[in-house]
Amino acid sequence: LPNAADTVTLTAPADGATVSGTTAVSAATTGGTISSVTFYASGAAIGTDASAPYSVNWNTTAAANGTYTVTAQATTAGGQVLTSAPRTVTVLNNGNALSRSGWVATASNNSAAARNAIDGSAGTRWDTAAAQANGQWFQVDMLTPRTFDRIVLDSSGSPGDYPRGYRISVSDTGTSWVDIASGNGSSAILNVALASQTRRYVRITQTGSSGAWWSIHELLLYSAGAVPPALPTPYLGTPVSLPGTVEAENFDNGGNGVAYSDSTAANQGGAYRPTEAVDIEGSAGNYNVGWIETGEWLLYSVNVATTGTYRARLRVASALAAGTGQVSLTFGGLTSAVAVVPNTGSWSTFREITISGLSLTAGTQSMRVNAVRSGWNLNSIVIEPETGTPPPPPPSTPTPYLGTAVSLPGTIEAENFDNGGSGVAYSDTSPANLGGAYRPTEAVDLEGSAGRYNVGWIDTGEWLLYSVNVGTAGSYRARLRVASALAAGTGQVSLTIGGVTSAAVGVPSTGSWSTYRDITISGLSLTAGSQFLRVNSVHSGWNLDLIVIEPETALPVIEAESYQSASGIVNSGTYIGYVDGGDWARYAGVNFGSGVRSVEIRLAVAATYAGKQIQFRLDSSTGPIIGTHTVLSTGGWSTYQTQTAVITGASGIHDLYLVFVGADGVGNIDWFRFVP
Repeated sequence: LPNAADTVTLTAPADGATVSGTTAVSAATTGGTISSVTFYASGAAIGTDASAPYSVNWNTTAAANGTYTVTAQATTAGGQVLTSAPRTVTVLNNGNALSRSGWVATASNNSAAARNAIDGSAGTRWDTAAAQANGQWFQVDMLTPRTFDRIVLDSSGSPGDYPRGYRISVSDTGTSWVDIASGNGSSAILNVALASQTRRYVRITQTGSSGAWWSIHELLLYSAGAVPPALPTPYLGTPVSLPGTVEAENFDNGGNGVAYSDSTAANQGGAYRPTEAVDIEGSAGNYNVGWIETGEWLLYSVNVATTGTYRARLRVASALAAGTGQVSLTFGGLTSAVAVVPNTGSWSTFREITISGLSLTAGTQSMRVNAVRSGWNLNSIVIEPETGTPPPPPPSTPTPYLGTAVSLPGTIEAENFDNGGSGVAYSDTSPANLGGAYRPTEAVDLEGSAGRYNVGWIDTGEWLLYSVNVGTAGSYRARLRVASALAAGTGQVSLTIGGVTSAAVGVPSTGSWSTYRDITISGLSLTAGSQFLRVNSVHSGWNLDLIVIEPETALPVIEAESYQSASGIVNSGTYIGYVDGGDWARYAGVNFGSGVRSVEIRLAVAATYAGKQIQFRLDSSTGPIIGTHTVLSTGGWSTYQTQTAVITGASGIHDLYLVFVGADGVGNIDWFRFVP
């Protein structure tokens, strides 16, 4: 038997460590009769050392990426064998992993931290900041189509945070997806072999659930046997020092798809760097990049001296209408708000625009200039601390979309945000209207059909601006009509009016992206007169139909479809339709308080069917009439408007009957509300 004093203990690598390349495996012994120590990785011998301190080098590149159990076996002079306690380590070698330079990462949750999963550091991570839930997703945009056949998600720094279920999808556009793999996670390294793909976008969607968060410390894509992609290098030999000036023409070396993306095959201006595809014009000392098209980008190696908040001053020119050209910047995988390019008078008359609030970390990194929309030239970019003289005012000011400000109290249709373009009337992370509806030249994502539009694909940090005119100063509340298929509280929204921002309110799960429900933001102290109302997306994952601003004393809205009994009508789930003369609906226990003076009814009806009536009766379909409304045309069956009728003789609590009078087609009724 071995001497009781003989022991062997692993000292390296640490339990739970992630290793790569050649790594030392070491052990300590006690007792004095040990003759040698042999090290094993999941049963396979790594090497033997016959003298203390006992250590061998493990070439992990010869092992497949994955999790291994490492042990040390000590042999005594008498031939007995002692085995150490095991340690679990993860082998993760990049090998032929694709370069992630310039990639952009986004996510359904905690999107601001998404870049941590592609920053090359296992010590940082992206996480959902919430329990794992079906529908959460993480996405990378590789900027150009890349070929790959394996994906690795490393959560070894947070070993319990692997995805309980996953679906991997790819896309060329970022809007239309193809599913290529699915399964269940079971360990800190998710290593999935794929059929070879050449795609620009990759999305991993959570299909499981767990009380643990979902974390990704590093996401890697591999291409077996592929030649490693070219890496961008500074054009002038060293990265540009920031704060400082970046000349547009001095984009990195590396060619199309690596240092830039240009839609033409040759330099249309022919100046300065004639063998590159980027279009450069001008003469010595005064070059600019021109012929800029939507989706093009330029990459620059930079070195930020000090972590802090910076702003960029871009020197641009355009002969087109203000807002035609649009630009954003990406640092460290985080993309700024979009700035609009003004009309400077000509293609050679340059003027500065500003992008503020750039949170930069110290060190060498890439800056990418993104052409969100075409129609502008670029001379230079100055990066400076966000201090000192404030930047110049925006190149344009917002104006009401329908010509006049929305009167409040009243209803604001979400799709009627102000004119002015990105950065002025709204901020949207996508360069185009993903739904393509109603205002297709704007970047706000709208869907629907005539009279029934909504804003969708809402991401964290986006906002919408509306010109409003408050009739009377006072305390108001907002009812926002929202939809979400995600878990309650995933989407979050606040309002800013008169420079004061409300508390954020969570969006409930309404069952689908097209099933709408009201949420309320109360305590809005509004002053009389013209001002702006801004809707802020505090967290992504919701759709917006409309906002009703009403006095805090107003009685609650009654959804037309929430009746207790009815005759003749059809309940669509969000409104009542096929309403004909002789039909009725009963609403139990309506509280009229000390009295009401009017009713607001949100309805839709085609012009040829207008003119029929809605009677408001108490306690039965033949009870006392407290008001009658003659329905006015709204222009169509899906074009909703809010109409008003006088109410008299109602107080206290009663069953309310809506009785419909006339021939067929009285109207589609969405909701109604009594006004004290």
